[in-house]
Amino acid sequence: MRVRTARLRDEDDVEVLGENLVQNELGQDHISEMHETLKYDKTPKVRDDFRCRLNRIAKYWLKETPGYAEQGVRLVTEEEKNNKSLFFRKQDKYDLVYVGMNYQFVLKFLKTQEIKKTRSTVVKLT
Repeated sequence: MRVRTARLRDEDDVEVLGENLVQNELGQDHISEMHETLKYDKTPKVRDDFRCRLNRIAKYWLKETPGYAEQGVRLVTEEEKNNKSLFFRKQDKYDLVYVGMNYQFVLKFLKTQEIKKTRSTVVKLT
C-alpha cells in the first residue's frame, strides 16, 4: 500500500538513532568527506542563488506577513555563519523555520515571482 506524503506521520521530535555516536565512531575525516560529497555538483553560484532566494522569502514575509514572519523567520547566528557545512554567507541575516512551515505562505511568495516561458517548460525566476 502506498502512503501519500500528506498522510505521513510527523515525528520530528523523535531522536535520531546513533546521533551521539557520529563524532566518536565515524570520526572527523568522515564528517569532512561527507560535507564535500553534499556540496558536490553545487557550484558556489548555485549555493549563493539558493541562499539569496531564502533571504528574499524571509524579507518578503517580514514585510508582507509579519505575523507569520514572527514564527517562520529566524536570525542566523554568527556560529552558523562560520559553520561551512551550513553554507551560510557572511551577509545572510535570516533563515526560515522549516519545522511546521505553512506552504500557503511559500505559495504567497511564489505568486510574486516573475515567470519566464521557455520552449517546452515554464521556469520560475527567483
